[in-house]
Formats: sequence, structure tokens, C-alpha cells
Amino acid sequence: MSGVAINYSLTSGGNQSAGISIESYFILKKMSELAEHFCFPASRQSTKEKFYTLMRTWKKEVLLLSSTTKIVTHPSYQRIIGMGQDVIPLILREFEREPNHWSWALRAITGEDPVALEDRGNLMKIREAWLKWGKEHGYIE
Repeated sequence: MSGVAINYSLTSGGNQSAGISIESYFILKKMSELAEHFCFPASRQSTKEKFYTLMRTWKKEVLLLSSTTKIVTHPSYQRIIGMGQDVIPLILREFEREPNHWSWALRAITGEDPVALEDRGNLMKIREAWLKWGKEHGYIE
């Protein structure tokens, strides 16, 4: 974690004296995000740090989306793809930890697709195929 944080809380029941307004909450939240960005710019981050920063942003911003197209065309996801082969082990570890839409990125980066036609659309089977591929190619154990 970056260590940059602004402490803020929301009140319940509209009691403004015990906390801050919703508008102030969002302003402080944005200020915290900006402080993190400028104190720890991506150019100074390691590949792993940059990957996890982008992944957290991506996951947070697509959490409520149902459109796979919107999920995989999100700017942070596309930047992860742009990081190239260095992030393959990181993606595979995340895929192993939690099923998600990583197959699009893996296909784009590797140019391969180990998923059988009959398994398309089945996230667990897709995940299984990519993890097997990662082990066979020495990206994960």
C-alpha cells in the first residue's frame, strides 16, 4: 500500500455533526486518490506494483458491470495488457486466486488460447485451461 490516506467517515441518519456530508466524502476520497497518484506515480512503480494498482482500479470500477465488453475494454485492463509478457505470472496467480475475466488479457498478450471450444463461456473451465497452460509454460508452479 502507498501509505497515503485521508481519514474520513460517513454519518448515518443525516447527523452532520458526527461526520461529514456525502459531497465532502467524495471530495476527500478523490483527493486521497490524487495524492496517491502524485506521490507514487506509475513510472516509479515496479511491474508488480503497477499491475496491482491497475488491477485494483479495474476491479473497483467494473464491479457492478455485467457487460464483458465494458469489463475488458476498461482503460486499466487495457494498460495491463499493454504491460506485456512480464505480467503473465501475475495474471495467472490472480486467476488462480480468484476466477475473473483474465482470459481476454492472456489471449491478447500470449497470442494463444488453450480453452477448448466446448468450454467457452464456462469461467471455471477457462480458468482451469489457462492455469494448466501457465504450468506447462513455466509461468506458475
